[in-house]
Amino acid sequence: MRESPLERLRDEPIYRLLKAEVAALKERVPEGEVFGEILRCESVSPVDDRISFYRRVLAQMMQGEFPRVIPADPCTEIDQFGTSLALFNRELDHRFAEARALVELTAEINEGLFVEEVLDHVFDTFSNLVPYTRIGFSLLEDHKVQGRIIRTDWLRSESGNIRIHKNYSQPLIQTTLGGLIESGKPRILNDLEEYLRTRPKSDSTRRLVEEGMRANLTWPLMVKGEAMGFLFFSSNQKNIYDDVHTKLFTQIAGRLAMTLEKAKLYQRLTKRNHFIRKVFGRYLTAEIAEVLLDDPSALRLGGQMRKVTVLMSDIRSFTSMSERLSPEQVVMVLNNHLDVMVKVIQSHGGIIDNFIGDAILALFGAPIPRDDDAARAVACALAMQRGMAEVNERNRAMGLPDLSMGIGLNTGEVVAGNIGSKTHTKYSVIGAPVNHAARIEGLTKGGQVLISDRTLKEAGPQVLTGNRFQAKVKGVDHPVTVHEVEGLTSL
Repeated sequence: MRESPLERLRDEPIYRLLKAEVAALKERVPEGEVFGEILRCESVSPVDDRISFYRRVLAQMMQGEFPRVIPADPCTEIDQFGTSLALFNRELDHRFAEARALVELTAEINEGLFVEEVLDHVFDTFSNLVPYTRIGFSLLEDHKVQGRIIRTDWLRSESGNIRIHKNYSQPLIQTTLGGLIESGKPRILNDLEEYLRTRPKSDSTRRLVEEGMRANLTWPLMVKGEAMGFLFFSSNQKNIYDDVHTKLFTQIAGRLAMTLEKAKLYQRLTKRNHFIRKVFGRYLTAEIAEVLLDDPSALRLGGQMRKVTVLMSDIRSFTSMSERLSPEQVVMVLNNHLDVMVKVIQSHGGIIDNFIGDAILALFGAPIPRDDDAARAVACALAMQRGMAEVNERNRAMGLPDLSMGIGLNTGEVVAGNIGSKTHTKYSVIGAPVNHAARIEGLTKGGQVLISDRTLKEAGPQVLTGNRFQAKVKGVDHPVTVHEVEGLTSL
């Protein structure tokens, strides 16, 4: 006996999808309703009765959004049933599209994107699933004067007449959003013009209406029972939102609530690190600042023994010159000098340990040691002396006197680390090599670079030296050998 078309239908994938959909409907439809009783009927065993049963289910499902195309009649032709299956397939496609969009949203969020990027993804991805002309995201914040406020943190709109811009804020007490926080549930306003007529003092509603918005769907974003902000979907059409949209948007809001908190924390951390880099950047190169940020122990008190090359520079006769200048001129002279010198030091990978009046103490080898620390320190000193031409050009343009500078370098083992207290900490070095560098600098004349015997050995044969002499310096029992640097063969 040949198998009938209805019997063959049992083996088709769509048949299994129908069964799965009916099983899901059983869980959603309250007991006692007529449709619920049909769903829970257990007597549909013959093939014809089972197909008829599914037809009735499909017809009920499609009431409202789709026209009813199948009568509740067991004699319905198979082509009519095919039409129903096509409509049902459209419904499934729509649900699968929603699921895919939510999965993509979660994947995008888990990559650690900024809040703006997450919300841009929502705006671009969900426009084919739900109606909106505008999406806005606002944060709840505490204000010293206004109390708790709601501030717009992000928005995108297809309207060319935006009236609620980023950073627009209102005291929460002046809005009706407090009730949403208490309930934790979304709110649909399908006629904003009518809502404004009943609440003419609502500034945010008035602005939305002026933008051309006519309906709005609002979600409180809750994290562990606490509200962190609101998500607003707005449309330029009235009566556009219903429970179907609420269910989908609730899923969006649920995902965003946790992930937006993570994204905001990430954003604040990035801004904090940018600030630290900016502050460190006044003393360190960007590379060294990155290392200190990545090292969890970077802010702990304490130090380590490090081999460093210490560079000490000082302006010749600055004290006597400053007595002839006004305080404002003294500051201008110093700023012109330090601006050029700091750039040169940082370009050679050194860090500024301290400004001591007109003197500069710079380090090579801490906190990051390199094989060529001494050679780079010598190259830096020569570049600083060349940079004095730019300093004096600036000074002459401001009617200020020319300057000359002496530089001394020494290499040795020091204690390097964070020195100070829990409330005030400074990265610095301590040890005799620092004092020796200062003593060598004291032997220099304007335009001269003097280095210790050890610095010369560490820097290597590329350093070209001229005059070599021994000098008795304070704090050292024996004379020290000092070399005058004339140039470098290469670096």
